[in-house]
Amino acid sequence: MKPERERIFVEGLIAGAIGYAGVALFFAAVNVIAGHSPFYTPALLGEALFYGLADPTQVVIEPGPILAYNGVHLIAFLLLGTVAAALVFEIEHHPQLFYAVFFLALAFVLLTYGMLLALATPIASAFPWWAVGGANLLAAVGMGGYLWFVHPRLREEVRRQDRLEELEAIVPRT
Repeated sequence: MKPERERIFVEGLIAGAIGYAGVALFFAAVNVIAGHSPFYTPALLGEALFYGLADPTQVVIEPGPILAYNGVHLIAFLLLGTVAAALVFEIEHHPQLFYAVFFLALAFVLLTYGMLLALATPIASAFPWWAVGGANLLAAVGMGGYLWFVHPRLREEVRRQDRLEELEAIVPRT
């Protein structure tokens, strides 16, 4: 495996694990504050996804649905982290892609949220919009912060672009 591909893969797995852990801890805290088991959300989603649960009041906290859902959730985040690491690598080498990647990420977030609402309609009432948004924001900040930290070349490129924009404001191109 080429060194840059290996780096992308390792950084993607770490970023994905950070995002996964952020969401899991966020929902564990929300569940405890609401007076539920910290495993309420993964049990609910696991039972809905794998066993067809339609009524959130009927959820039973059992290891099977919790582990099954967490497995799917972890794999999804590891894939997402790997894609994010690959996109950061591309932005480092082609800074003009920054805005395209930004809007692609925004579209992905909106699509994911829409899919969650469409697939989980029977249990959507158990998830306030602010909880889903807060968990996604925490995951994005964690993953993005990690990738920002391990890519000094990206930080330098962003600073350079800012300096160019400042110079162009003072001395426009002819």
